[in-house]
Amino acid sequence: MSSSNSSLFNMKDKVGVAIIEVIKKCHRLKKLDLQQNYLAVVIISRLSKAVSQWPGLFEFYLSHVFLVDKECIELVKALEAYVPSLQVMDLSTNMLVEETAPHLASCVASKHMFTKLKLTHNEFMYYGVLRIVRALKNHIHLIEVLAIL
Repeated sequence: MSSSNSSLFNMKDKVGVAIIEVIKKCHRLKKLDLQQNYLAVVIISRLSKAVSQWPGLFEFYLSHVFLVDKECIELVKALEAYVPSLQVMDLSTNMLVEETAPHLASCVASKHMFTKLKLTHNEFMYYGVLRIVRALKNHIHLIEVLAIL
């Protein structure tokens, strides 16, 4: 990577961290949409910690952000623990594999008002998909599940 590309990524990381620090203070946040951004590990880690500040969050969009398993697991654990009102989650087009599925399933199972789940274009494989689908079986409010395979 050239030094100009490296500088660009460092700048994006600094901007991303600054954005998370600002929205972390929005305690009445209802919708978080960070789709189609490059979010470095440091930003996802800070986002996971900030989630505890948003108990009223209803919609969470984090597609196309190059999210990988370790960071996703940390994030969905925080969503499960701190965001009881979550209704919509979009983690599509990331790099999630089967190891993430049990954590996603646990998070989804804990959200009783869940209406929409979008996990398209990930690599969950058969058993990962099965775990997530089983977590959805008692969700009577569920309106839309977009292809997980």
